[in-house]
Amino acid sequence: MSRSGSLGTLICLNLVQAGHGESAFVGIGGDPIIGTTTRDALECLDRDEATDAVVLVGEIGGAMEEAAAEYAAGMSKP
Repeated sequence: MSRSGSLGTLICLNLVQAGHGESAFVGIGGDPIIGTTTRDALECLDRDEATDAVVLVGEIGGAMEEAAAEYAAGMSKP
């Protein structure tokens, strides 16, 4: 999951090349109109049976990553 499409694509490529694969990629986007927050997406991935672990790429600016980090600390998945 990332606000950056290019960083997200690179992370997905590296995971697949390392043999881990991926079940989903969530691009939050950096636009000022928020539909889904980073925390919302983390909650969905935490409930998703096909997801074993989550990679979150944070960016400077805004508080979405901070709210997501609070949730991530108690997630059932690494």
